[in-house]
Amino acid sequence: MYALLATALTVAAANPCRSAGIDDEERAARIAAATEAVREHEGGLDLWFGAVFGVHAAVMATTLVIGNITDDDGVKKEMWVAAFGSGLGIITLFTGRPPIIDADDALADTEGDARLATLEALLEKTAGKIDFSHSWISHGASFLYSAAASLVLWLAFDRPRAAVTQFLGGQLIGQGRLLLQPTGARSAWDAYRSQYLKGCGEPVEEATALRVEPAGFGLRVSF
Repeated sequence: MYALLATALTVAAANPCRSAGIDDEERAARIAAATEAVREHEGGLDLWFGAVFGVHAAVMATTLVIGNITDDDGVKKEMWVAAFGSGLGIITLFTGRPPIIDADDALADTEGDARLATLEALLEKTAGKIDFSHSWISHGASFLYSAAASLVLWLAFDRPRAAVTQFLGGQLIGQGRLLLQPTGARSAWDAYRSQYLKGCGEPVEEATALRVEPAGFGLRVSF
């Protein structure tokens, strides 16, 4: 009997994040907390996404129109480079799209454990997207692309003034887009994880230690 009890407790300790292993009260509390976090931050990220998409789309459309109607070959090259940069910006915007924006679709017809798992996945993945957007990798990539595009204009097309404009404009839009992305969802996920998922993924011996003794059963819980 001791062996069976120890095995059951060990399995539970090894899966502290598994929604199926929690009681109804905790499940309801976690769903309420996660839902509040999602609803609080999805609007800000949706607004940010729409604004950045609008800027990229407007720049791309404008440069494509100018590039098509101008007879100046130098200006045409400048516009194609700028349009390509805006198109690349739109692509990376969608690849880095915070999934919390699509919460309504993701949560449709879900309840109980499935709803909790979906809510937690939305928060966790959104936090990951935000972390990457604010990392040195993203800022560095934005800088390097602007620098590369400027060098093409300067060295390949002999447009030094346009190269400077391209670099400054690219940095303004690229770095501004990253810096202005709301980070509230990441903080909300950190707070949620600290409250409800503490010890998630830790080895069993670090979260819960079980001890079977000849005279009886001993349980020591350490955090």
